[in-house]
Amino acid sequence: PGVTDDSCDGLDQDCNGQVDEDFVPGPTACGVGACASAGVSSCVNGAVASTCIPGTPSPETGCDGLDNDCNPATPDVLDGDGDAATCKTDCDDSDPSIYPGAPEINDAKDNQCPGDLGYRLIDETSGDSGFHTPGGKSEYSWPAQIAASSYEVAVATSPDFANSCQTARTDEPQWTDVEIPNAGVVFYYLNRPATPFAGSWGVRSSRVERTVSCSALEPSRGR
Repeated sequence: PGVTDDSCDGLDQDCNGQVDEDFVPGPTACGVGACASAGVSSCVNGAVASTCIPGTPSPETGCDGLDNDCNPATPDVLDGDGDAATCKTDCDDSDPSIYPGAPEINDAKDNQCPGDLGYRLIDETSGDSGFHTPGGKSEYSWPAQIAASSYEVAVATSPDFANSCQTARTDEPQWTDVEIPNAGVVFYYLNRPATPFAGSWGVRSSRVERTVSCSALEPSRGR
């Protein structure tokens, strides 16, 4: 007497003539994938029962990110080029390297889709470029591009790259400029992959793609 009769075992543990009267119902879950469901537990004839009923499996359709057939061992159906996660909005269903938000890789293709920042540019580098190395005021760097083996840097004294525009090559996504601008002079920088495919220099603020025609930089200026 005096114990809590909550074990759902069909026994009157507190000797009060009632069985499992202190059992507390709780939430239950059943099913996997698209068949996942929820219910509530109860104590029936000394055994825990649940009101949870799994959903009905359906054939895999892909494009929805769900396990439609409720069998994790069955591969989801993919779209035409295999990027099922984005196939509802895929702008090229014949090429797995082209989809919304795809990284730009050095493959002579525009990997982006309408709405992406780099759409209609080919093999442009992505991300912020600048002088990121702490204490390194002369090391200009940018994010590496997949499959690019070398890069080209353009340096100019005007933002339209019309004056004193020169270019240099580097095998790394960084370049050290040993020259320091004179007082009142600003150096402007651009970068793009050079091999195996020469990429875009990006766009101007008007969203018009840049065209850059510069002379080769003196080797002594950078290293």
